[in-house]
Amino acid sequence: MAASPVEDLPPLREPRDGDRIWVSYRASVDGQAVGNWLVYNAEAGTWYAVSEPGLGAR
Repeated sequence: MAASPVEDLPPLREPRDGDRIWVSYRASVDGQAVGNWLVYNAEAGTWYAVSEPGLGAR
């Protein structure tokens, strides 16, 4: 059984205005984890980054 490429998979649901995804990363293996919220804007149909401390600590 072959896996389908990600591009071929349908989304679980279409994004809605205000949907957020937390994206974190480390600059190095031992570095501090940092990140941003990606927030969906339905009117523009795009995601934008918001780096507000405290939003990720929920």
